[in-house]
Amino acid sequence: MIRALFLLIFSVFTHYTFAQEEKSITYLKLEERGDYTNGYIITKDHHRINGLIERLDDKLYKVISFVHYDGREIGYRPPDISEYGFNGHRYVSDGDGFYEMIMMGTKIGLFIRENNETYLRYDAFNQPGTGIMGSHFNVIKNRSGVMIFVKKTDESEFKRVRLTDFKMNFIPYFQDCQIVVDAIEYDVLTYKDIEDICTLYNTCED
Repeated sequence: MIRALFLLIFSVFTHYTFAQEEKSITYLKLEERGDYTNGYIITKDHHRINGLIERLDDKLYKVISFVHYDGREIGYRPPDISEYGFNGHRYVSDGDGFYEMIMMGTKIGLFIRENNETYLRYDAFNQPGTGIMGSHFNVIKNRSGVMIFVKKTDESEFKRVRLTDFKMNFIPYFQDCQIVVDAIEYDVLTYKDIEDICTLYNTCED
């Protein structure tokens, strides 16, 4: 009786596992397309799910289109998952946005996000020969680069790295590692050396 019950449970478990791993026809067709790539998501309860990610470079930090093995294509935003990745790229969520991980050490990690800040530009104009003059504000979206962030492993928030007031902001931030503090204070390492700063900080002893 016990043996029969064990075999039944094993059979059900095996069938469920196989069903979870079996790829649908829809999935296989998308897998052959060049605009989808193999990847994964990590759910809020830390489960990894493999699937396909649509390669939309302009949305990687906002939402991803993920195809499950059963063919369902679902858009996941930062509040929905804790992480996703593909082709060696890894993106983590703080609930508000996705951050691409550039490096991660035992004490601190380095991350980037798309620079999608907006600002107002004041433009004056003069149309020659018409006598028409005036001015107006233009809303400009700056997408010329990325924003840089760091996050210590014992912290939950990402800290923006800016050229402005870099020393003032980061000497106190790294105050538990004197070699990093000295390197920043005496310009041995500057804003553009933030990856080297993180690497050095990861070598600091507690």
